[in-house]
Amino acid sequence: MASNFYIPHGHCYLWQPSLVALHVISNGLIVFAYFSIPAMLIYFFRQRQDLPFLNIFKLFGAFIILCGIGHGFDIWTLWFPNYWLSGFEGAITAAISVYTAIVLLEILPYFLSLKTPEKLEAVNQELHKQIQERQKTEEILRAIVMGTASVTGADFFPALVQNLARCLDIPYVFVTEVVSDEQPLKLRRLFGLKMISPIIMNMN
Repeated sequence: MASNFYIPHGHCYLWQPSLVALHVISNGLIVFAYFSIPAMLIYFFRQRQDLPFLNIFKLFGAFIILCGIGHGFDIWTLWFPNYWLSGFEGAITAAISVYTAIVLLEILPYFLSLKTPEKLEAVNQELHKQIQERQKTEEILRAIVMGTASVTGADFFPALVQNLARCLDIPYVFVTEVVSDEQPLKLRRLFGLKMISPIIMNMN
């Protein structure tokens, strides 16, 4: 239908300059904001391709752009009564809006399951603690291996207990072997922090 069958929207405002300017400026600022936000989102997408739910951000971007175009038509129709074109644009915006809402509803449980910054910080601290403990254990094992690698024969056990005591920072170290698997378990001490003759002891 031809647009000349309608009157421009400005007639509804009686072409009052202050009222027309109010709508033009406010809608113009909204259009500027609605086009600036997707531009920043596009830049953000290019910098962070590893983000989850990237399609949701794209849908939001399309929705915001269409909303901006709709406000642009609000300015256009003040002078040019292309209401059918403006209505089609509104229908497309509505379709994208509904689709975005449906997709968002489907992934809402995933958003709710995301950890809060406090929980993520606690997890990071625990991981950092475990990494430190593992590094400490590896350093201890490395020191023990280096301290005993060149020792063989009768000197091996004295070197082993000395390195164990030093690396683990403990006053007593005993190296034993299992004599009997029956309970109570019987162990024979091969070497301690000081040279001790082999004895049989029970370990409950």
